[in-house]
Amino acid sequence: MQITNKIYKLIKYVYILYIIIHSNFIFPKVILTQINKNKTNNILKYPNYFYVISLYRKNVRFKNNNVLNKSVTKFALNTKKRHKEALAIRKYRMTGPSSIKKHYGFGAHKRINKVTMLPHKEIKLPIRRCAILGKMDNWNARKISKSGVRTHRIQRLNLINKRIFFEEENRFIKMKVSAKGLKTIKKYGLAYCIKKFNLDFSKKKYDAGYSSRRRKKKTQELNQTNSERTNVTNENTQQSVEEVDKIMDKLNLDDKKIHKDL
Repeated sequence: MQITNKIYKLIKYVYILYIIIHSNFIFPKVILTQINKNKTNNILKYPNYFYVISLYRKNVRFKNNNVLNKSVTKFALNTKKRHKEALAIRKYRMTGPSSIKKHYGFGAHKRINKVTMLPHKEIKLPIRRCAILGKMDNWNARKISKSGVRTHRIQRLNLINKRIFFEEENRFIKMKVSAKGLKTIKKYGLAYCIKKFNLDFSKKKYDAGYSSRRRKKKTQELNQTNSERTNVTNENTQQSVEEVDKIMDKLNLDDKKIHKDL
C-alpha cells in the first residue's frame, strides 16, 4: 500500500509540474514592502503600500522551451566599441583628479571624441613610451609574495635610445624604442611600421642627420645587372674562340709537312 501511495503522489507531482511548464505565465508573486516616497518611479502603487513583481514569462525561466521566442540582447564585454574605447583610454596617462574628470566627462568637456576616438586637444604623452608600439610602464603592477602579501612595484619598460637609418628618405631617425619594437623594425622594416601604426617622424625632435651612404639597390635591379654581366662574359669568350680558329686556318699547318721538313 505504501508503495502504491508513493507512486500516486509522484504521478500527481509530475502532472502539476507539466501544467506549470506548459502554462503561458507563472503565477505572480506578491510582496508586501514599505516604499519611500522618492523611490516610486517604476513600481505599481497600492493603498496598503505593497507592489506586485512583474510576471515572469516561462521562456525566461525555461530557456530550452521555444514557445515564446523573443530576441534578447546579450551583454557583450568585448565589443568593437568597447575595445576602441579601452585602447584610446589606455594610451593616455591621466595626471591628477581634474584631468581624470575631464577624460571621463564628469562635469567637464570630454577629451576624446566618441566617433573618431581622437582627442579634442593634443594630449601630452608620457616620456617613457615606445615610439612604435606605444608601450608604457605598468604603474598598477603588484609583487605577490608566497604568503599573499602584495607590494606596489612599478613594472618598467625596457626602453632604448636608438638612432635608426630610414632608407626611403635616406636619413637617420632617433627615438625611444622598446626591445619588442626593435624586433618589429628588424622583421618588417621601418617604412612598413610607419604605415601600419600611422606614425609621423617629420618633426624636428626625431631628426638625427643625413647619411653619406648610397641607397641599397633593389633585388630586381641587382638581378638585371648580374644577368648583363654574365651575357658580356659569354660574348667575350665566344669572340676569343673564333679569333683563335681564324689564326689556325691562316697558318694551314699539317703534321705531315712538319715531319718531312725535319
